[in-house]
Amino acid sequence: MLRDDADYLLLRKVAKAWATEYSRTTVRLYDGQHETEPEVVEPLYTAITEIDPRRPLWERASEALHAHGYEWPLGPFPEVGIVTMFVEQQAAGYGEPIAEACVQITANGGLLRVRIILKAGAGWQSRTVSAGKHKSVVDVAKSVIAHLRKG
Repeated sequence: MLRDDADYLLLRKVAKAWATEYSRTTVRLYDGQHETEPEVVEPLYTAITEIDPRRPLWERASEALHAHGYEWPLGPFPEVGIVTMFVEQQAAGYGEPIAEACVQITANGGLLRVRIILKAGAGWQSRTVSAGKHKSVVDVAKSVIAHLRKG
């Protein structure tokens, strides 16, 4: 299959589909500010998608938030005050998900203060993002991820 361009393209397509089936990205939103995912608190919102693990972190998180797959609860969602978003990846056959990012979001008027902690404390950065017209925690999470995707 590697000698023929058409066969190679087919092989890449099949490999991408296979990789997607074996990786899941989960985004959970919690009320309040946290550095680790709370064990006894129910998330405000959970979104999960099966997606190629080789795609960039923020692209996978955006896909989970926008895909009409597994989402819970269905709404309505509270307005944002202080909320923490956790993004994790889990490969099929492996019991423990891998924490990839913790995003702490604080609403202050028309602005959002965003603090990002990557891979269990490997680094952090802070940003300020316009809140825009979106007020629910899910809308704000989508807006923040869209901003992070831009780099």
